[in-house]
Amino acid sequence: QIRGGFVRFIAQYVSQIPIPPIEPAQKASISKLVNQILAAKRTDPDADVSDLENEIDQIVYLLYDLTPEEIAIVEGAENV
Repeated sequence: QIRGGFVRFIAQYVSQIPIPPIEPAQKASISKLVNQILAAKRTDPDADVSDLENEIDQIVYLLYDLTPEEIAIVEGAENV
């Protein structure tokens, strides 16, 4: 973070974030869900797309091979 509360992109740090390989089918699933979210929001900016977002979350959890405990941490569950 820099002056004014802005976030600064520094490749040196971002390059350390592990990015798992993704299968074409997983990529297609995520793209389809994102397009559904965008279409719903174009039609109704207040549309509830939480189910679609949850589906994306589940795919990402599988990509990172997260345990239920790790998922609880990511989701901010109490008493983890």
